[in-house]
Amino acid sequence: MRFPTRASLLVLVVFFCALAASPAAAAEVNENVPFTPAVPEPAVYIPGYTGFSKLQVQGEGGNRYVDVPFIAEYVVLIFRYALGIMVTLAMVMIVVAGIQWMTAAGNAGTIQTAKTRITNAVMGLLLAFGSYTILFIINPELVNFRALRVDLVRTVDVASEMRTTREPTWAPGERGSLGLRACDEEPLPSFPECPFTLSAAVRCGAPDREERTRQFIEAASARYASEPARTRVLHIADAAVKCGVHMGSCGNTWETIVRDIAHARLVYPSGMETNSSLLRPHQEAGRACVSSGKSVSECARTSQEAAYVALRSHFGESVWPDTWADTLRPGDVFWIYNANGLTSGSVAGQHSAIFVSPAGGGRANVVNGGYGNFVSAGTICIRSSCGGLLTRIIQVE
Repeated sequence: MRFPTRASLLVLVVFFCALAASPAAAAEVNENVPFTPAVPEPAVYIPGYTGFSKLQVQGEGGNRYVDVPFIAEYVVLIFRYALGIMVTLAMVMIVVAGIQWMTAAGNAGTIQTAKTRITNAVMGLLLAFGSYTILFIINPELVNFRALRVDLVRTVDVASEMRTTREPTWAPGERGSLGLRACDEEPLPSFPECPFTLSAAVRCGAPDREERTRQFIEAASARYASEPARTRVLHIADAAVKCGVHMGSCGNTWETIVRDIAHARLVYPSGMETNSSLLRPHQEAGRACVSSGKSVSECARTSQEAAYVALRSHFGESVWPDTWADTLRPGDVFWIYNANGLTSGSVAGQHSAIFVSPAGGGRANVVNGGYGNFVSAGTICIRSSCGGLLTRIIQVE
C-alpha cells in the first residue's frame, strides 16, 4: 500500500473522532452537591501518555459544568503517535529506495522504481504533517478538539434518606388515612385480586424485596413494558397494592415502582421544588421541643405550623400549596412535610407517595409504602383546606 493512502486513512480517523467531540445535553443542577472527579485510565497504552487532565468545576450557581477533555486528549495522543510511526516508516522506505538505487548498476527500471518509492514516502510525510492544515482549510472546527461539556446534575438528599430508613415516615395518627397495612397482622391477609400468579407466599418480617416482591418486579416489568410511562406507573402501583408486596420505606416504594420497574424518566417542574434547607430548621426545632419534655404530637404540630408559615412566605399564598397541588398529574411523586422522626432523627420529616387522583376535601388518592408495611392505597391532604404541606413534586415522563 502506498503512503498517501495510509495518510488519507489517518485523516479520516481524525475527522470522525473530531465529530464525536460534541457538547452533552444540559441537566438541572444543585450547586451544593459535592463533585468527586474520576479520571479514567486508557485500556490501550500509547507511548507518550502521561495522564489525562484533572476535571475542574466551572461556572457558578445553576450553571456549573465540567469540561471532560479525555476523548480529545486521547485523539491528539493517537494522532501524534501515528505521525511518529509514519515518519519512521517513511525513513525506512527512503533508505530502502536509496540502497535499491545505489545497487541498480545503471538499470533504468530499477532506478525509476527507487525514485517512485522515495517520491511516495516524501508525499506521505507531507500529507501527514499537512493534514492539520488541510482539515483547517476544509472546516476549522475539524481541528478544534473541544472537550465534552457536562452540566452537573442534582441529587435528591431527602429522597435518598427516606429510601433507606426503617423508621415510620408518617406523622402520629396519620397511618390510618394513608391506608398502610402492616405485614405483622395475624392472620396475614390474602390478596385474591393480584393480576399475577406469584408462587412465593405472602410473608412478614422478610427483608426488602423478598422472593414474592422479586417475582412481582419481574412479572410487572414484563406485563406493562409497552405502555406509556404514566400508565405503567399507575398500573404497577395498583398491582403492587393488590399483590401484597412490601418494598421498604416510602421513598424506596416509589423509587422501586417508578424507576426500577416502570423505568420512567423523572423531572422537577420549574419552580416546583423546595430546598430541604428551608424545612430542616423546623425539623431541628421540633427535636429540641421533644428534648424539652413536651409530647411528640405537640412538637410535630408546632413544627408543621412553623414550616407551613415559612413555605407560604417563601412561595406566596397564591402559589402554595394549592397551585402546586393543581400541577399534580396521575403518576407523579410528591412529598408531604409531617415532622416525622422527631424522636429518632433518622428520617427526613416527610412522607412521599405516588399521586393517583383527587379524593375530594383537599385530599389525594395515593399509593405509598413504609418499612414493615405492604404497598397500600390511601389518601393524603395536599391543599390548604385541610392543612396540606406539599413540598416537592417529581413529574413522570
